[in-house]
Amino acid sequence: QKLCGVPFAELEYYTPPGHLVNLKSRAQLEEYIFIVTHWDTGTDVMDIMDFRRQHKTFYTKMKVSKENIGRRTGHHLRYLAGSNGKKVFCRYGKRDESLMYISVDLLYDALFEIHTLSGHRAWHSTKKIANLKYANIPQDQIKCFVETCPVCSSKKAANLKRQKIGLGEEEETT
Repeated sequence: QKLCGVPFAELEYYTPPGHLVNLKSRAQLEEYIFIVTHWDTGTDVMDIMDFRRQHKTFYTKMKVSKENIGRRTGHHLRYLAGSNGKKVFCRYGKRDESLMYISVDLLYDALFEIHTLSGHRAWHSTKKIANLKYANIPQDQIKCFVETCPVCSSKKAANLKRQKIGLGEEEETT
C-alpha cells in the first residue's frame, strides 16, 4: 500500500505503470507482496533468517525510503537550518560532512553567495568553499560564473589599465 498508493484490498486488480523503476509488472508486484507478508514470519519451507537472506536484495530495493536513503552511498535527507522543517537531499563528504545537492534553479544564487562572501576570489577558491557545502556544483559552472562576475571583470579591467599605464611610464623614463 505504501509503495503503490493503492489500498490493500484493491491490489488484486492493480497493474503497475511502466515508469516505476522497481515495479514494472504484475509478477513483480505479487513477488513483493509475498516477500512483505512473509518477512517477519518466514514460510513453511524456510525459517525467518533463511527467508530474509534469500530475499534481502529484493526487499531493500523495494523498501519505501524514509530518512536514510542509501546506507552504503551516504545519501540522506536532513532538515535545512532555518527553513521551518524543509528537508534537503544530501550525501556525506570525505570527512563525513553533510553536503547538500542543489537544484539548477538555485545554482546561480548559491554561486553568487559563495563568490561574494569569499571576497570575489578566483574560481579555485570559490570551488573550495562550494565543496564545503554543496555536492553537485560543477567546476565549469564556477569558472563561468567567476569569469562573468561584473565586479571581478571591472577589477580585472582596472588592473590591466594600471599595468598599461605603468608600462607606458617605464618606457618614457628610460
